[in-house]
Amino acid sequence: MELNGSAHTHVWVEFAEGLCPSPAVEDGLLFAILHRLMEEGEPVRVEGPISAHAVRGVQDLQEVWHNLLPRQYRPIPIEYSDIRPDQQARPEKFLAAFSGGLDSLFTAVRHTDGKRGAGSYPVGAFLLIHGFDVPLDMPESFASLERDCRRFADSTGLPLYTLRTNLREAIATDWEMCHGAMLAGCLHQFAASFRGALVASGAPYSNLPMPWGSSPALDYLSGNANFAIVHDGAGFLRLDKVAYLKDHQAALECMKVCCNGPAPEVNCGTCSKCMRTRLALALWGIYEPPTFPGRFTAQTVRDYHPPKAREIYHARTVLDKAREMGLKEEWVDVLERKLNHMEREEAIRGPLRKLVGGGKNPLWRRLQIMRHRLRQKS
Repeated sequence: MELNGSAHTHVWVEFAEGLCPSPAVEDGLLFAILHRLMEEGEPVRVEGPISAHAVRGVQDLQEVWHNLLPRQYRPIPIEYSDIRPDQQARPEKFLAAFSGGLDSLFTAVRHTDGKRGAGSYPVGAFLLIHGFDVPLDMPESFASLERDCRRFADSTGLPLYTLRTNLREAIATDWEMCHGAMLAGCLHQFAASFRGALVASGAPYSNLPMPWGSSPALDYLSGNANFAIVHDGAGFLRLDKVAYLKDHQAALECMKVCCNGPAPEVNCGTCSKCMRTRLALALWGIYEPPTFPGRFTAQTVRDYHPPKAREIYHARTVLDKAREMGLKEEWVDVLERKLNHMEREEAIRGPLRKLVGGGKNPLWRRLQIMRHRLRQKS
């Protein structure tokens, strides 16, 4: 692809030879680069076959992203050299996107353990991608993550496929917004062998973040008539997913939720994602889960400072569930005091943030630094 008249930018995906036939259309690559094309805002001509279904989906996605972030994403005219009519559907098997995280583990287990009966999607394989969570220049870290994920896949009797791509490294200027489309682009490379793909939801319907790159309102638009993209699991809170997996040892031994650990394949145990998960595990008396460092105690909660209102929401759902279950643990009392204090603080900060103009105002930034220092002393 060529951007603003500059030298060509090469993006690629690769996987084991013979793993899957090449897709009949190039829908996946178009979805994967659409955000960057909209940022450039120039007319585009697509050389190569694109399905009629994808042409409609691309048009819808442009309208969605321009509505959500009009200054960042501009609708662009696209000319197609080869639009293919929608063909007969593929065999009824689905590829599940997999990272080893809580959400993808929940999707993987609930569609392979037989508990949903005929309501399960027939998963045929899992796909782990190198170049998204783990950078391409860290092959040892990816190999470690792959080993853990392969052990989990083996426990289900299904294969784990791996794919490498430079999509994030080469063209992802805003990963939070474009990651869903880039994931769909990689999944489409297997469209000749699967009816569709499952993408695990990172948030429940009751608390969907918008704008965000992957959601039940967006992901299906990156599919086509032959290869559906299914956003799975948004009907469940994080603590519900943990409750489902708490007795699944293979899942607990694979669980990797962190982006701030000493290495990409390791949980740090203290960041927001780690704490969301550890709090939910603690509800069920799992204080030393196998992939997290140290033991969860009341002090772990004292040291936890949720950075955003969204994190306070996650912690509050855990506290409400703990009270409903009648838990009398010290960490529950500590969490309640902490959340009550933070919610009072947020009630003051919200109007103050609006008054001084938020993060762009130097005064607001100074206030935030002072607040952080006071927290460290307390």
